[in-house]
Amino acid sequence: MKNKNIIIWLTAAISLLCVFFLSYTWKANSIYDSAVAFATGKDGTINKGKRQGYVDSLWKEKTYLGSTTEEVFKRQLQKGLDLQGGLHVILEVSPIEILKSLSGGSNDVKFKAALASALAAQATSTESITSLFYSAFAKSGGKLASVFANSTNRGKINFQSSDAEVKRMVDKEVEDAIDRSYKVIRTRVDKFGVTNPVIQRIPGSGRIQVELPGIDNPERVTKLLTGAAKLEFCEVYEIQAFSPGLEALGAYLTQQDLLEKINKDKSSATPADTSKKVKNGLEAALTGKGKSKTDSTKADSTAQVGLAKLFFSIGNGDLGVFVKDTAKVNEIMARPEVKNMFPSDLQFAYGVKAEPSTKGKDFVAMTAIKRLQGGKAPLDGDVMSDARQDYDELRRVEISMNMNPEGARKWKNITAANIGKRVAILLDNNVYSAPTVNGEIPNGRSSITGNFTIEEGQDLANVLKAGKLPAPTRIVEQAYVGPSLGKAAINQG
Repeated sequence: MKNKNIIIWLTAAISLLCVFFLSYTWKANSIYDSAVAFATGKDGTINKGKRQGYVDSLWKEKTYLGSTTEEVFKRQLQKGLDLQGGLHVILEVSPIEILKSLSGGSNDVKFKAALASALAAQATSTESITSLFYSAFAKSGGKLASVFANSTNRGKINFQSSDAEVKRMVDKEVEDAIDRSYKVIRTRVDKFGVTNPVIQRIPGSGRIQVELPGIDNPERVTKLLTGAAKLEFCEVYEIQAFSPGLEALGAYLTQQDLLEKINKDKSSATPADTSKKVKNGLEAALTGKGKSKTDSTKADSTAQVGLAKLFFSIGNGDLGVFVKDTAKVNEIMARPEVKNMFPSDLQFAYGVKAEPSTKGKDFVAMTAIKRLQGGKAPLDGDVMSDARQDYDELRRVEISMNMNPEGARKWKNITAANIGKRVAILLDNNVYSAPTVNGEIPNGRSSITGNFTIEEGQDLANVLKAGKLPAPTRIVEQAYVGPSLGKAAINQG
Protein backbone atom coordinates (compact mmCIF):
# COMPACT_ATOMS: atom_id res chain seq x y z
CA MET A 1 0.00 0.00 0.00
CA LYS A 2 2.85 2.31 0.90
CA ASN A 3 4.49 1.70 -2.47
CA LYS A 4 1.23 2.46 -4.23
CA ASN A 5 0.96 5.83 -2.45
CA ILE A 6 4.56 6.66 -3.33
CA ILE A 7 3.90 5.89 -7.00
CA ILE A 8 0.76 8.06 -6.94
CA TRP A 9 2.62 10.96 -5.36
CA LEU A 10 5.53 10.63 -7.79
CA THR A 11 3.13 10.50 -10.74
CA ALA A 12 1.33 13.60 -9.49
CA ALA A 13 4.60 15.45 -8.89
CA ILE A 14 5.97 14.57 -12.33
CA SER A 15 2.67 15.55 -13.96
CA LEU A 16 2.72 18.92 -12.18
CA LEU A 17 6.32 19.48 -13.27
CA CYS A 18 5.39 18.65 -16.87
CA VAL A 19 2.45 21.05 -16.74
CA PHE A 20 4.69 23.72 -15.18
CA PHE A 21 7.32 23.50 -17.94
CA LEU A 22 4.70 23.18 -20.67
CA SER A 23 3.02 26.32 -19.36
CA TYR A 24 6.04 28.33 -20.61
CA THR A 25 5.27 27.05 -24.10
CA TRP A 26 1.63 28.08 -23.77
CA LYS A 27 2.65 31.54 -22.52
CA ALA A 28 5.23 31.98 -25.30
CA ASN A 29 2.61 31.00 -27.87
CA SER A 30 0.20 33.48 -26.31
CA ILE A 31 2.73 36.34 -26.50
CA TYR A 32 3.58 35.44 -30.09
CA ASP A 33 -0.11 35.30 -31.07
CA SER A 34 -0.63 38.74 -29.49
CA ALA A 35 2.36 40.08 -31.44
CA VAL A 36 0.94 38.66 -34.69
CA ALA A 37 -2.47 40.19 -33.97
CA PHE A 38 -0.83 43.54 -33.20
CA ALA A 39 1.18 43.47 -36.46
CA THR A 40 -1.60 42.23 -38.77
CA GLY A 41 -3.01 44.92 -41.01
CA LYS A 42 -6.55 45.30 -42.30
CA ASP A 43 -5.56 43.49 -45.48
CA GLY A 44 -4.35 40.48 -43.46
CA THR A 45 -0.61 41.00 -44.08
CA ILE A 46 1.79 40.73 -41.14
CA ASN A 47 4.38 43.48 -40.60
CA LYS A 48 7.37 41.46 -39.34
CA GLY A 49 9.15 44.53 -38.01
CA LYS A 50 6.08 45.57 -36.04
CA ARG A 51 5.65 42.01 -34.77
CA GLN A 52 9.25 41.88 -33.57
CA GLY A 53 8.90 45.35 -32.04
CA TYR A 54 5.98 44.11 -29.94
CA VAL A 55 8.08 41.20 -28.60
CA ASP A 56 11.08 43.51 -28.03
CA SER A 57 8.95 45.89 -25.95
CA LEU A 58 8.19 43.02 -23.55
CA TRP A 59 11.61 41.33 -23.71
CA LYS A 60 12.83 42.43 -20.28
CA GLU A 61 9.39 42.73 -18.72
CA LYS A 62 8.22 40.09 -16.23
CA THR A 63 5.28 38.47 -18.00
CA TYR A 64 4.87 35.07 -16.38
CA LEU A 65 5.55 33.69 -12.87
CA GLY A 66 8.28 36.26 -12.25
CA SER A 67 10.04 35.39 -15.52
CA THR A 68 10.81 37.89 -18.24
CA THR A 69 9.65 37.36 -21.83
CA GLU A 70 13.24 36.45 -22.72
CA GLU A 71 13.24 33.65 -20.12
CA VAL A 72 9.78 32.46 -21.23
CA PHE A 73 10.92 32.07 -24.83
CA LYS A 74 14.09 30.23 -23.76
CA ARG A 75 12.13 27.76 -21.60
CA GLN A 76 9.41 26.96 -24.10
CA LEU A 77 9.25 23.57 -25.78
CA GLN A 78 11.35 23.76 -28.92
CA LYS A 79 10.03 22.08 -32.07
CA GLY A 80 11.96 20.73 -35.02
CA LEU A 81 11.74 21.65 -38.70
CA ASP A 82 9.05 19.01 -39.35
CA LEU A 83 6.73 20.33 -36.62
CA GLN A 84 7.03 24.08 -37.04
CA GLY A 85 8.64 24.56 -40.45
CA GLY A 86 11.62 26.79 -41.04
CA LEU A 87 14.33 27.72 -43.49
CA HIS A 88 16.48 25.43 -45.62
CA VAL A 89 19.61 27.21 -46.90
CA ILE A 90 22.62 26.11 -48.93
CA LEU A 91 25.69 28.34 -48.74
CA GLU A 92 28.63 28.37 -51.10
CA VAL A 93 32.11 29.45 -50.07
CA SER A 94 33.70 30.92 -53.19
CA PRO A 95 37.07 29.30 -54.06
CA ILE A 96 37.55 32.03 -56.66
CA GLU A 97 37.71 34.68 -53.95
CA ILE A 98 40.13 32.51 -51.97
CA LEU A 99 42.37 32.20 -55.05
CA LYS A 100 42.30 35.98 -55.50
CA SER A 101 43.22 36.44 -51.85
CA LEU A 102 46.10 33.93 -52.08
CA SER A 103 47.40 35.74 -55.15
CA GLY A 104 47.56 38.98 -53.17
CA GLY A 105 45.09 40.62 -55.56
CA SER A 106 47.29 39.89 -58.57
CA ASN A 107 46.57 41.76 -61.82
CA ASP A 108 48.43 39.18 -63.90
CA VAL A 109 46.64 38.88 -67.26
CA LYS A 110 47.11 35.09 -67.46
CA PHE A 111 45.81 34.66 -63.90
CA LYS A 112 42.65 36.69 -64.55
CA ALA A 113 42.01 34.90 -67.86
CA ALA A 114 42.35 31.49 -66.15
CA LEU A 115 39.89 32.52 -63.43
CA ALA A 116 37.36 33.67 -66.04
CA SER A 117 37.82 30.43 -67.99
CA ALA A 118 37.33 28.32 -64.84
CA LEU A 119 34.13 30.16 -63.97
CA ALA A 120 32.77 29.65 -67.48
CA ALA A 121 33.67 25.94 -67.49
CA GLN A 122 32.15 25.32 -64.06
CA ALA A 123 28.61 25.41 -65.44
CA THR A 124 29.16 22.26 -67.53
CA SER A 125 31.82 20.41 -65.52
CA THR A 126 31.85 18.19 -62.45
CA GLU A 127 35.47 19.07 -61.62
CA SER A 128 36.30 21.44 -58.79
CA ILE A 129 36.84 25.03 -59.75
CA THR A 130 40.47 24.91 -58.58
CA SER A 131 41.16 21.99 -60.98
CA LEU A 132 39.53 23.94 -63.80
CA PHE A 133 41.69 26.94 -62.91
CA TYR A 134 44.89 24.86 -62.93
CA SER A 135 44.03 23.46 -66.37
CA ALA A 136 43.23 26.90 -67.81
CA PHE A 137 46.38 28.44 -66.34
CA ALA A 138 48.57 25.59 -67.68
CA LYS A 139 47.33 26.31 -71.21
CA SER A 140 48.66 29.87 -70.92
CA GLY A 141 52.19 28.53 -70.35
CA GLY A 142 52.56 30.41 -67.09
CA LYS A 143 54.11 29.21 -63.84
CA LEU A 144 51.87 29.17 -60.75
CA ALA A 145 54.66 30.38 -58.47
CA SER A 146 54.81 33.65 -60.42
CA VAL A 147 51.31 34.44 -59.13
CA PHE A 148 51.16 32.83 -55.68
CA ALA A 149 54.73 33.39 -54.40
CA ASN A 150 54.09 36.61 -52.50
CA SER A 151 54.10 38.02 -48.97
CA THR A 152 50.72 36.38 -48.26
CA ASN A 153 52.28 32.90 -48.68
CA ARG A 154 55.79 33.60 -47.41
CA GLY A 155 57.28 30.51 -45.79
CA LYS A 156 54.96 28.16 -47.68
CA ILE A 157 56.22 28.55 -51.25
CA ASN A 158 58.75 30.65 -53.15
CA PHE A 159 59.49 31.62 -56.74
CA GLN A 160 61.37 28.35 -57.28
CA SER A 161 58.44 26.18 -56.14
CA SER A 162 57.09 23.76 -58.74
CA ASP A 163 53.49 23.82 -59.93
CA ALA A 164 52.82 20.64 -57.94
CA GLU A 165 54.03 22.29 -54.73
CA VAL A 166 51.94 25.40 -55.38
CA LYS A 167 48.85 23.27 -56.08
CA ARG A 168 49.27 21.42 -52.79
CA MET A 169 49.54 24.72 -50.92
CA VAL A 170 46.55 26.28 -52.71
CA ASP A 171 44.36 23.17 -52.26
CA LYS A 172 45.17 23.07 -48.54
CA GLU A 173 44.42 26.78 -48.10
CA VAL A 174 41.12 26.50 -49.98
CA GLU A 175 40.09 23.46 -47.92
CA ASP A 176 41.11 25.18 -44.68
CA ALA A 177 39.17 28.34 -45.61
CA ILE A 178 36.02 26.32 -46.34
CA ASP A 179 36.44 24.40 -43.08
CA ARG A 180 36.91 27.64 -41.10
CA SER A 181 33.82 29.09 -42.78
CA TYR A 182 31.87 26.00 -41.73
CA LYS A 183 33.04 26.38 -38.12
CA VAL A 184 32.24 30.11 -38.04
CA ILE A 185 28.76 29.51 -39.47
CA ARG A 186 28.15 26.70 -36.96
CA THR A 187 29.23 28.97 -34.10
CA ARG A 188 26.96 31.77 -35.32
CA VAL A 189 23.97 29.46 -35.65
CA ASP A 190 24.62 27.89 -32.23
CA LYS A 191 24.56 31.36 -30.68
CA PHE A 192 21.50 32.32 -32.72
CA GLY A 193 19.25 30.46 -30.30
CA VAL A 194 17.70 28.01 -32.77
CA THR A 195 16.97 24.56 -31.33
CA ASN A 196 18.03 21.48 -33.28
CA PRO A 197 19.64 23.23 -36.28
CA VAL A 198 21.18 21.09 -39.03
CA ILE A 199 24.58 22.28 -40.30
CA GLN A 200 26.68 20.05 -42.51
CA ARG A 201 29.20 20.23 -45.32
CA ILE A 202 28.20 18.79 -48.69
CA PRO A 203 31.04 16.42 -49.67
CA GLY A 204 33.12 17.26 -52.73
CA SER A 205 32.10 20.91 -52.85
CA GLY A 206 32.51 24.20 -51.05
CA ARG A 207 28.86 24.15 -50.01
CA ILE A 208 27.29 24.07 -46.55
CA GLN A 209 23.70 23.03 -45.81
CA VAL A 210 21.85 24.80 -42.99
CA GLU A 211 18.34 24.07 -41.68
CA LEU A 212 16.84 26.43 -39.10
CA PRO A 213 13.53 25.38 -37.49
CA GLY A 214 11.00 28.08 -36.66
CA ILE A 215 12.69 30.85 -38.67
CA ASP A 216 10.55 32.91 -41.03
CA ASN A 217 12.79 35.95 -41.53
CA PRO A 218 15.08 35.36 -44.57
CA GLU A 219 16.67 38.81 -44.30
CA ARG A 220 17.87 38.15 -40.77
CA VAL A 221 19.25 34.74 -41.74
CA THR A 222 21.08 36.20 -44.75
CA LYS A 223 22.85 38.77 -42.57
CA LEU A 224 23.71 36.13 -39.99
CA LEU A 225 25.12 33.56 -42.41
CA THR A 226 26.87 35.74 -44.99
CA GLY A 227 27.90 38.85 -43.06
CA ALA A 228 31.65 39.37 -43.27
CA ALA A 229 31.85 40.86 -39.75
CA LYS A 230 34.82 43.06 -40.62
CA LEU A 231 35.04 45.21 -37.50
CA GLU A 232 37.27 48.31 -37.58
CA PHE A 233 38.07 51.31 -35.37
CA CYS A 234 39.11 54.48 -37.21
CA GLU A 235 39.76 58.11 -36.33
CA VAL A 236 37.23 60.62 -37.69
CA TYR A 237 38.31 63.66 -39.70
CA GLU A 238 37.23 67.01 -38.28
CA ILE A 239 35.22 68.89 -40.92
CA GLN A 240 37.71 71.79 -40.81
CA ALA A 241 40.43 69.44 -42.05
CA PHE A 242 38.65 68.58 -45.29
CA SER A 243 36.47 71.67 -45.83
CA PRO A 244 38.76 72.89 -48.69
CA GLY A 245 37.94 69.66 -50.46
CA LEU A 246 34.22 70.26 -49.92
CA GLU A 247 34.53 73.77 -51.38
CA ALA A 248 36.35 72.37 -54.42
CA LEU A 249 33.68 69.67 -54.76
CA GLY A 250 30.90 72.27 -54.61
CA ALA A 251 32.54 74.32 -57.35
CA TYR A 252 33.07 71.15 -59.39
CA LEU A 253 29.40 70.17 -59.11
CA THR A 254 28.33 73.69 -60.13
CA GLN A 255 30.64 73.49 -63.14
CA GLN A 256 29.18 70.13 -64.16
CA ASP A 257 25.65 71.54 -63.94
CA LEU A 258 26.63 74.52 -66.11
CA LEU A 259 28.25 72.31 -68.72
CA GLU A 260 25.17 70.09 -68.86
CA LYS A 261 22.96 73.15 -69.29
CA ILE A 262 25.20 74.55 -72.02
CA ASN A 263 25.30 71.21 -73.84
CA LYS A 264 21.49 71.17 -73.90
CA ASP A 265 21.53 74.57 -75.61
CA LYS A 266 24.11 73.59 -78.22
CA SER A 267 21.58 72.47 -80.77
CA SER A 268 20.15 76.00 -80.99
CA ALA A 269 23.43 77.93 -80.87
CA THR A 270 26.34 78.57 -83.22
CA PRO A 271 29.87 77.41 -82.26
CA ALA A 272 30.83 80.98 -81.47
CA ASP A 273 27.82 81.44 -79.20
CA THR A 274 28.56 78.13 -77.42
CA SER A 275 32.20 79.08 -76.81
CA LYS A 276 31.12 82.40 -75.40
CA LYS A 277 28.54 80.74 -73.13
CA VAL A 278 31.12 78.31 -71.77
CA LYS A 279 33.61 81.07 -71.06
CA ASN A 280 31.15 83.48 -69.48
CA GLY A 281 29.28 80.77 -67.60
CA LEU A 282 32.33 79.23 -65.94
CA GLU A 283 33.85 82.62 -65.15
CA ALA A 284 30.63 83.75 -63.53
CA ALA A 285 30.22 80.56 -61.49
CA LEU A 286 33.78 79.90 -60.40
CA THR A 287 35.52 83.30 -60.29
CA GLY A 288 32.77 85.85 -60.22
CA LYS A 289 34.23 87.68 -63.24
CA GLY A 290 31.84 89.34 -65.62
CA LYS A 291 29.31 89.97 -62.83
CA SER A 292 28.08 93.20 -61.41
CA LYS A 293 28.60 94.08 -57.75
CA THR A 294 25.03 93.13 -56.97
CA ASP A 295 25.77 89.59 -58.19
CA SER A 296 29.05 89.13 -56.28
CA THR A 297 27.32 87.58 -53.26
CA LYS A 298 25.83 84.89 -55.48
CA ALA A 299 29.24 84.14 -56.98
CA ASP A 300 30.75 83.65 -53.53
CA SER A 301 28.18 80.96 -52.71
CA THR A 302 28.41 78.87 -55.87
CA ALA A 303 30.34 76.12 -54.05
CA GLN A 304 27.69 75.88 -51.34
CA VAL A 305 24.92 75.81 -53.93
CA GLY A 306 26.63 73.00 -55.85
CA LEU A 307 27.27 71.05 -52.67
CA ALA A 308 23.69 71.46 -51.48
CA LYS A 309 22.45 69.51 -54.49
CA LEU A 310 23.72 66.29 -52.89
CA PHE A 311 24.66 66.95 -49.24
CA PHE A 312 23.44 68.77 -46.17
CA SER A 313 24.89 69.25 -42.70
CA ILE A 314 23.51 67.19 -39.82
CA GLY A 315 25.29 69.15 -37.12
CA ASN A 316 27.98 66.79 -35.84
CA GLY A 317 30.60 67.16 -38.55
CA ASP A 318 28.98 64.51 -40.75
CA LEU A 319 27.24 65.07 -44.05
CA GLY A 320 23.68 63.97 -44.70
CA VAL A 321 22.75 62.25 -47.96
CA PHE A 322 19.22 61.34 -49.02
CA VAL A 323 18.94 57.60 -49.63
CA LYS A 324 17.69 58.15 -53.18
CA ASP A 325 20.90 60.08 -53.97
CA THR A 326 23.44 57.56 -52.61
CA ALA A 327 24.06 55.88 -55.99
CA LYS A 328 24.80 59.25 -57.60
CA VAL A 329 27.03 60.26 -54.68
CA ASN A 330 28.98 56.99 -54.94
CA GLU A 331 29.58 57.54 -58.65
CA ILE A 332 30.77 61.14 -58.16
CA MET A 333 33.03 60.37 -55.17
CA ALA A 334 34.69 57.54 -57.14
CA ARG A 335 35.88 59.91 -59.89
CA PRO A 336 39.67 60.40 -59.84
CA GLU A 337 39.39 64.20 -60.04
CA VAL A 338 37.08 64.21 -57.00
CA LYS A 339 39.32 61.85 -54.98
CA ASN A 340 42.23 64.25 -55.54
CA MET A 341 40.29 67.03 -53.79
CA PHE A 342 40.56 65.26 -50.43
CA PRO A 343 43.45 63.87 -48.33
CA SER A 344 44.69 60.50 -49.60
CA ASP A 345 43.94 58.78 -46.27
CA LEU A 346 40.34 60.03 -46.12
CA GLN A 347 37.41 57.75 -46.90
CA PHE A 348 33.71 58.50 -46.62
CA ALA A 349 31.57 55.79 -44.98
CA TYR A 350 27.79 55.68 -44.63
CA GLY A 351 25.92 55.17 -41.38
CA VAL A 352 24.35 51.74 -40.97
CA LYS A 353 20.75 52.96 -40.71
CA ALA A 354 18.65 55.46 -42.62
CA GLU A 355 16.85 58.14 -40.61
CA PRO A 356 13.73 60.17 -41.48
CA SER A 357 14.22 63.87 -42.26
CA THR A 358 11.92 66.86 -41.80
CA LYS A 359 11.35 66.82 -45.58
CA GLY A 360 9.81 63.36 -45.37
CA LYS A 361 12.74 61.65 -47.07
CA ASP A 362 15.04 59.10 -45.47
CA PHE A 363 18.73 60.03 -45.25
CA VAL A 364 21.98 58.45 -44.12
CA ALA A 365 24.93 60.08 -42.42
CA MET A 366 28.26 60.13 -44.25
CA THR A 367 31.32 60.21 -41.99
CA ALA A 368 34.86 61.09 -43.06
CA ILE A 369 37.21 58.51 -41.54
CA LYS A 370 41.00 58.33 -41.55
CA ARG A 371 42.73 55.14 -42.73
CA LEU A 372 46.34 54.02 -42.64
CA GLN A 373 48.46 53.28 -45.70
CA GLY A 374 46.84 50.64 -47.89
CA GLY A 375 43.37 51.44 -46.58
CA LYS A 376 43.89 49.58 -43.30
CA ALA A 377 42.33 50.52 -39.97
CA PRO A 378 44.46 51.30 -36.88
CA LEU A 379 42.55 48.56 -35.03
CA ASP A 380 40.34 45.74 -36.31
CA GLY A 381 38.09 43.00 -34.95
CA ASP A 382 40.83 40.38 -34.70
CA VAL A 383 41.57 41.75 -31.22
CA MET A 384 38.03 41.01 -29.99
CA SER A 385 37.85 38.48 -27.14
CA ASP A 386 34.17 38.76 -26.23
CA ALA A 387 30.99 40.54 -27.32
CA ARG A 388 27.45 40.50 -25.91
CA GLN A 389 24.18 42.36 -26.26
CA ASP A 390 23.58 44.75 -23.37
CA TYR A 391 21.81 48.01 -22.47
CA ASP A 392 23.16 51.51 -21.86
CA GLU A 393 22.09 53.84 -19.05
CA LEU A 394 19.04 54.92 -21.08
CA ARG A 395 17.97 51.27 -21.59
CA ARG A 396 18.89 51.37 -25.26
CA VAL A 397 20.33 48.25 -26.87
CA GLU A 398 24.12 48.23 -27.22
CA ILE A 399 26.86 45.68 -27.86
CA SER A 400 29.54 45.47 -25.17
CA MET A 401 32.98 44.33 -26.35
CA ASN A 402 36.16 43.21 -24.62
CA MET A 403 39.58 43.19 -26.33
CA ASN A 404 42.61 40.99 -25.83
CA PRO A 405 45.80 42.51 -24.29
CA GLU A 406 47.19 43.58 -27.68
CA GLY A 407 43.90 45.23 -28.64
CA ALA A 408 43.59 46.93 -25.24
CA ARG A 409 47.08 48.43 -25.64
CA LYS A 410 46.33 49.79 -29.13
CA TRP A 411 42.90 51.03 -28.09
CA LYS A 412 44.46 52.87 -25.14
CA ASN A 413 46.87 54.67 -27.50
CA ILE A 414 44.12 55.54 -29.99
CA THR A 415 41.75 56.95 -27.37
CA ALA A 416 44.56 58.85 -25.60
CA ALA A 417 45.48 60.57 -28.88
CA ASN A 418 41.86 61.51 -29.69
CA ILE A 419 40.42 62.96 -26.49
CA GLY A 420 37.70 65.43 -27.46
CA LYS A 421 37.55 63.94 -30.97
CA ARG A 422 35.44 61.19 -32.49
CA VAL A 423 36.42 57.60 -33.24
CA ALA A 424 34.25 55.60 -35.63
CA ILE A 425 33.31 51.96 -35.07
CA LEU A 426 32.67 50.31 -38.43
CA LEU A 427 31.30 46.91 -39.33
CA ASP A 428 31.53 45.82 -42.97
CA ASN A 429 32.47 49.42 -43.87
CA ASN A 430 29.30 50.92 -42.33
CA VAL A 431 29.55 53.30 -39.38
CA TYR A 432 27.60 51.91 -36.42
CA SER A 433 28.75 54.51 -33.96
CA ALA A 434 31.15 57.47 -33.89
CA PRO A 435 31.31 58.64 -30.26
CA THR A 436 33.45 61.46 -28.91
CA VAL A 437 36.32 60.20 -26.76
CA ASN A 438 35.98 61.70 -23.28
CA GLY A 439 39.12 60.09 -21.91
CA GLU A 440 41.71 57.37 -22.35
CA ILE A 441 40.23 53.84 -22.30
CA PRO A 442 42.88 51.59 -20.70
CA ASN A 443 41.01 48.29 -20.27
CA GLY A 444 39.96 47.46 -23.83
CA ARG A 445 36.25 47.64 -23.07
CA SER A 446 34.00 49.43 -25.55
CA SER A 447 30.45 49.43 -26.81
CA ILE A 448 28.59 49.92 -30.07
CA THR A 449 25.30 51.81 -30.17
CA GLY A 450 23.22 52.30 -33.28
CA ASN A 451 19.46 52.30 -32.61
CA PHE A 452 19.33 48.49 -32.57
CA THR A 453 16.40 46.25 -31.80
CA ILE A 454 17.09 43.48 -29.27
CA GLU A 455 17.17 40.99 -32.14
CA GLU A 456 19.72 43.03 -34.12
CA GLY A 457 21.88 43.53 -31.04
CA GLN A 458 21.95 39.80 -30.30
CA ASP A 459 22.80 38.93 -33.91
CA LEU A 460 25.60 41.51 -34.10
CA ALA A 461 27.13 40.34 -30.81
CA ASN A 462 26.97 36.72 -31.96
CA VAL A 463 28.63 37.49 -35.29
CA LEU A 464 31.43 39.48 -33.63
CA LYS A 465 32.05 36.78 -31.04
CA ALA A 466 32.03 33.97 -33.61
CA GLY A 467 34.58 35.78 -35.76
CA LYS A 468 34.72 36.87 -39.38
CA LEU A 469 34.39 34.56 -42.33
CA PRO A 470 37.74 33.73 -43.99
CA ALA A 471 36.13 33.88 -47.44
CA PRO A 472 32.95 35.42 -48.87
CA THR A 473 29.89 33.17 -48.87
CA ARG A 474 26.69 33.44 -50.83
CA ILE A 475 23.32 31.74 -50.58
CA VAL A 476 22.76 29.55 -53.65
CA GLU A 477 19.53 27.92 -52.47
CA GLN A 478 16.93 29.06 -49.97
CA ALA A 479 13.48 27.64 -49.31
CA TYR A 480 10.87 27.85 -46.58
CA VAL A 481 9.81 24.37 -45.44
CA GLY A 482 6.27 24.12 -44.05
CA PRO A 483 5.32 21.83 -41.15
CA SER A 484 3.14 19.63 -43.40
CA LEU A 485 5.20 16.47 -42.80
CA GLY A 486 4.91 16.78 -39.03
CA LYS A 487 1.19 17.57 -39.20
CA ALA A 488 0.58 14.49 -41.39
CA ALA A 489 2.45 12.29 -38.89
CA ILE A 490 0.48 13.76 -35.98
CA ASN A 491 -2.83 13.16 -37.77
CA GLN A 492 -1.87 9.57 -38.57
CA GLY A 493 -0.85 9.01 -34.97
